[in-house]
Amino acid sequence: GDCTDIEQVLPVGPVDAAAFMSTVDGLTPTGKTPLTEAVRQAAQALSYQDNPATVILFSDGIETCNADPCALATELEPR
Repeated sequence: GDCTDIEQVLPVGPVDAAAFMSTVDGLTPTGKTPLTEAVRQAAQALSYQDNPATVILFSDGIETCNADPCALATELEPR
């Protein structure tokens, strides 16, 4: 129930569609919704500064941790 409760549920790498759907179908969201920090952690896991990357974010709601995911997206854009 806090803003640091973020979990990466699939490893970085090629996507196995069946494993992906099974994982997504098995999710039961609870607590806060720290969208911005989750995107930041995903970008870091993907080494976004060295490699072009795409983050796919599934959420059960809006940002609830007083952060701005749109501002972060601008910050993470390649320059």
